Amino acid sequence: MNKNPKDTLLETLTIIGYTDDRDKFAEEFLNLCQQQAFLNLIQKLPKDKREELEKELSQGNSSQKLQEIIRKYFSIKKYTEALEEVTEKAFMGYIEKVLPILSASQKNNLQKFLSSLASAKTS
Repeated sequence: MNKNPKDTLLETLTIIGYTDDRDKFAEEFLNLCQQQAFLNLIQKLPKDKREELEKELSQGNSSQKLQEIIRKYFSIKKYTEALEEVTEKAFMGYIEKVLPILSASQKNNLQKFLSSLASAKTS
């Protein structure tokens, strides 16, 4: 997902005819992806580092302090890579679930949109 992930998700929801609050869905979807990426990274830490991180996180920190703690253990690049991997996997999982209920027109429009994302990613 080279494009802004929220924009990609909102466009996808429009194409498939999602009728509920698209912004809310996108925010929740991306928040879950962020959480999963962070959990995946935590699981890769050695036990002592993981326990140290968990102790720091349990102190009820502000959002800014949490970001500082996260940066202490993981590079921005590593977190970004983990987030992209989780988001792409979750996005494709969602597409696979809704695909069977889409009309032929929706499928066609979705395929065109996904093709444009794929070509933008490779260029």
